[in-house]
Amino acid sequence: IFFNRAWLEFRGRRIEEEIDNGWMDGLHEDDHKRIVDAFLELAENGGRLNQLARVQTRSGATRWLRFIVPADRFGNTPGGDVFVGYCEDMTAQKHLEAELAKLQESAEESTRRAGAELEQVTAELSAAIGEAQAERDTLREEKAALEEERSALRAKLEHLQSEYDAILEESARAVEKHLDTAYL
Repeated sequence: IFFNRAWLEFRGRRIEEEIDNGWMDGLHEDDHKRIVDAFLELAENGGRLNQLARVQTRSGATRWLRFIVPADRFGNTPGGDVFVGYCEDMTAQKHLEAELAKLQESAEESTRRAGAELEQVTAELSAAIGEAQAERDTLREEKAALEEERSALRAKLEHLQSEYDAILEESARAVEKHLDTAYL
């Protein structure tokens, strides 16, 4: 494997430390086996490579790199097949993806909370509407009973007025008759 100056500066190591499989020492332990297997598969069978892995830098920081070998064997030499590849620093993209995932999770949680609050408010409103409708029905029943009672009282009042008028008429006739007989 050939390592250019940019790689050596990125890793903070000398070429002697990177050649053969020395470069693999910088792979993150969770990515190491997968990347080694992918490179071994490429060496044995050819093909293309597109693998994402974490690699330790000169400062000890970890960066996400995409290892890319875009074409099958570039050629071959007495030392074996030649593959040409490169790396892309994907750290910023991975950070953006992680931030996006957090934002999506936060949005989903907010949506869940809002849904739960909406359900609670809906239940409370439904209960309040039910109580208001029950109160309305009770008031309608009381109004109907009061109207019925008022109609009954009106009828009784009319009956009493009628009796009173009849008694007054009878009394007036009796007084008139008494006066007629008294002056005759």
